Amino acid sequence: MSGVSGELARDRLPEGPSLRDLGEHRLRDLAHPERLYELAHPDLPPITAPPRTLSVALNNLPL
Repeated sequence: MSGVSGELARDRLPEGPSLRDLGEHRLRDLAHPERLYELAHPDLPPITAPPRTLSVALNNLPL
C-alpha cells in the first residue's frame, strides 16, 4: 500500500497484523518516489520478492 494509506491505517490495525516498510520506490506515472508498505500477519508467510517497480533493475548493467 502507499505511504499515505499506510500512515492512515497504522494506528487503526487490530491486534496481529502489522505494516512492514518496503522503502521508497519509483512508480509508473508518478514524478517522485513513493513509500510503500506491506500488510503482514503472523499467520501468513512474508512476501520476500521486492515489489515490481521502476526502482528494481531489470538487468545487471550499471545505471
